[in-house]
Amino acid sequence: MSLFGDEQKQRVCVNCREEKPLSEFRRCNNGHDGMSYFCNLCRRLLTESERTRIMQRHRYHSRGDDYKRSFDLKRNYNISTEQYAKLLEAQGGKCAICGCQETKVMRGKVMYLAVDHCHKTGKIRGLLCNGCNTGIGALKDDPSVLRRAEEYVSSGGFTESTGLLIERNHKPKPRPNPVQVLTRNLFAE
Repeated sequence: MSLFGDEQKQRVCVNCREEKPLSEFRRCNNGHDGMSYFCNLCRRLLTESERTRIMQRHRYHSRGDDYKRSFDLKRNYNISTEQYAKLLEAQGGKCAICGCQETKVMRGKVMYLAVDHCHKTGKIRGLLCNGCNTGIGALKDDPSVLRRAEEYVSSGGFTESTGLLIERNHKPKPRPNPVQVLTRNLFAE
């Protein structure tokens, strides 16, 4: 019999992620059940600052999506979820550039519009869909590069603006129907 009572109870260490009996954990006032989140071995190996960092990450990931969203907005852009909602409403729920709603899906959910901001000043410019946000980032948030890209696309590209015409004679081959190919191969004998 252990000092901690029933040996059958188990707990998962937040560091090594191994399930161990409660006797492998020390008593602690911080734990929700009076036991440490770290097994005795990990507790000896980690410094106090490392344990604090791991616990902060554990608390963050064990919370719900609303908490994470609120935390990320505050940490990254210093705005609340209410301010984000007002900005989204002012834009009609659509991207500030293309005017479309976000369509990118991640982990089974449609993503939020990204908070676009100036990387030099930190000033928030608006909310963008994933495609527009990625495009602006790829063009380095530089207005002169964006203008050159706009001129390039509207002029028809390099070949039309220089008079150099390169004809693309590539015609894609028609793809055979997989069922026909399978039946043809089966009955070819």
